[in-house]
Amino acid sequence: RYGGVRRRTGGAGLGSSVYWTCLGRIRCCEIGSDNVRDLVGGLVDPRGLVLDLPKNRMFWTDPKAGKVQTSSLDGSRVCDVASGLPSPYGLALGPSHLYWTDRRGGSIHSCCLKSGRVSLVLGGLHLPEGVGLLNTAPRRHRSDPAGRTPPAAVLADAEPELHWRRGGGGALGRSRQRRGSAFSGGLRGGAGAA
Repeated sequence: RYGGVRRRTGGAGLGSSVYWTCLGRIRCCEIGSDNVRDLVGGLVDPRGLVLDLPKNRMFWTDPKAGKVQTSSLDGSRVCDVASGLPSPYGLALGPSHLYWTDRRGGSIHSCCLKSGRVSLVLGGLHLPEGVGLLNTAPRRHRSDPAGRTPPAAVLADAEPELHWRRGGGGALGRSRQRRGSAFSGGLRGGAGAA
């Protein structure tokens, strides 16, 4: 079984690479090369995969292990973002939070990348799978009447709009400001959303 595939376009001294999950491991290959490398092994069933190129790290879900994990792009420094989860599946990365679906839990969760705090975003969903984000650009807070900018709040993430694919019934859902709704039904096949 193969999971998510992501492409990295390199900067200074870095080539373009493709990353994917496969049979208990995360693999990588430079485009135009047949040199496939195992970066992380010993995983149970890695699925969702996102790359955070500016921070030189990747994140993935492992539904059978009940974990969301991270490591450096070279596969070193593997650690848990969250564990003891029913079945984390889809994954999306915003500017300040990591989001994932939990199929058995029927929910979408987030983790603040700065504090590590995990929060429930939406519950009561039916088998959510892939997840994607819209409106993740930072926004500037308004100044107070005296023209001062509130300290510690100069930039904040815009409220993201989450989109997810629902398993079983094949519908798409979306949420803004913690309200969920289905907006398309009767879809067949596929597990991701972007």
